[in-house]
Amino acid sequence: MFLTYQLLSIPAPEEKKKKCTVYNPFPHATEPITHLKSSLLTDGDKPKKKKKYAQDELQFPPDINIEAETLKKMDMENIKRRNHPGRLSQNKLLPLPSKLVNAVDIVMQKYGKRSTPEEAKKFDASIMGRHPPPDPEILREKVALINHNLEKKNKKDPSTMSEEERRIFLMNRKNNIQQILRRTTHLQKSVDYTGYTTIVYLLARLSKNYSIIRTCLNEIEMRNPDFKPNSMYNVGSGLGTAVWAGNTVWGSTITQYYCEDPATDMSTLARLLLQEGEEHKKMVIPGVYFRDKPPSHSSLPFPLVVSAFTLLERPSQMDRLELVNHLWNMTSDYLVLIENGSYAGHSMIQEAKEWLLESSSDVRAGTEPHVFAPCPHNMKCPKFAIKDMKIACTFSASYEPLRQSKIYLDKMTTPYSYVILKRGEVNTTDAKWPRIVQAMKHKDHHSHCRICCHDGSLRHYVVSKKKSQRPLYEVVRRSHWGDKVPVDLTNASKYGALYYSEEGVNYREKSKTKKKRNQENKESLNLLSGLMLDSNLDNIMDKWKDHVKLDNPDESLKDISIDQDMNDISSSVDSNSEESGDTAGTTDCTGERPT
Repeated sequence: MFLTYQLLSIPAPEEKKKKCTVYNPFPHATEPITHLKSSLLTDGDKPKKKKKYAQDELQFPPDINIEAETLKKMDMENIKRRNHPGRLSQNKLLPLPSKLVNAVDIVMQKYGKRSTPEEAKKFDASIMGRHPPPDPEILREKVALINHNLEKKNKKDPSTMSEEERRIFLMNRKNNIQQILRRTTHLQKSVDYTGYTTIVYLLARLSKNYSIIRTCLNEIEMRNPDFKPNSMYNVGSGLGTAVWAGNTVWGSTITQYYCEDPATDMSTLARLLLQEGEEHKKMVIPGVYFRDKPPSHSSLPFPLVVSAFTLLERPSQMDRLELVNHLWNMTSDYLVLIENGSYAGHSMIQEAKEWLLESSSDVRAGTEPHVFAPCPHNMKCPKFAIKDMKIACTFSASYEPLRQSKIYLDKMTTPYSYVILKRGEVNTTDAKWPRIVQAMKHKDHHSHCRICCHDGSLRHYVVSKKKSQRPLYEVVRRSHWGDKVPVDLTNASKYGALYYSEEGVNYREKSKTKKKRNQENKESLNLLSGLMLDSNLDNIMDKWKDHVKLDNPDESLKDISIDQDMNDISSSVDSNSEESGDTAGTTDCTGERPT
């Protein structure tokens, strides 16, 4: 038909517009609704231009690049960017030695039970949630304060009571004090590592402890390959995981392992694992000695001293500091302290570090302690400088769960906090390289990098493909949490120190306010779009006024333009509803009302 009209040059008749019924509660109020919706948008919420390439205030200094010597070495030796010298393999899977795995199989067949996996999960959770026990003096002060408050509430005089009444009264008072202490203080019993508890601990912590300790020892070996220890002192040796880790890293170089642990059953189990699960066999690693007391101070110091997960077990701060002093006196080169990856564990590590650094002011030069890892400085942890925020500086280690634990995963990660102190200056080339202390955020053509720097500052930088040096961008894109960035920020501006500086506080407050405002406006628009589907204008006005009251509790509704807009809508609908009749809710497909 169309072809016929085209050949005859006669215009084809226009097709009639098809009518369709579309429900519209406000058929005459299209403009007021549009005006109402636009009035809800503030200046900061209106459609903006396309965002910039990356945050200008966080841009990495454009004149800073990878150190020239490091970059030249990487190019000459054809080292790929993902294997740059700052990579420390923090999150690399470190499986248990095959002999240790076979020994665990034999031990679990002899002494394990069906309920061991479930008990191991609960036991591990309790260890990860441990807090340092309160000092006796602080505990006594709390008890006295609670008792004083209870006496104010209950004004009964025990002296006027009979002996039986006084006994019951004092017993109830004691129970009330204990209940209040449990709610307000971290009271926990010391773990008795005897008998079957050692088997539960084996299943819960063996893989984790080995992976964490070996990761720390690997860092010493990677950053200082000339260090070859001939002996190691391990306090709180437990299952002997430090012995297995030290033997894996340095092999037969270490000829003596002095393992100290007061739990005799734990040392017996550690010796059994070294004997491959059979009591009549010799230990696969020679030169291991288990003791329940520390060596005498007259003995020669050890080049490597390791203390893992022991500080939180000490009953008071005085005991912890005495242990730290003893460990440092027994150290000739490196002291490794490891704790749980929690705020409590990090606090214990920082307490020990600050104590040794402050108490070494009168020590002769060359013997004073210096932080080897993870901090590139000897100052207080910058995360502790953030007020009213308990942020722990932790890292993660990957491990392979034991088959007997009934955890069917090939790889798991666990957090930990640690410090490695060296006697004398740290002369490695990467001593002042900043350290990545938070998970990297890789976006399109830029990455967010939060680093701890040599001057004790915590900085947040954005390394972009467009504005940063190309080698630096490639290295950062292939770095992970716990790695070092091979750059020298000595002469760099501190503009990126956005955590505890004044600029950092303002930047975070600005970001929080902006995010909150966007969320509130999004909720308002969602509510408005939902109200538009309601045909009853009275319900709309009531709901919207309730919403405005929640957002503006101190403001009167008469000053808000919402009421006027709603009145305009109401009057418009009322004035036109009489004329529209039954056709008020119908429109054609083009959006026009039918005539």
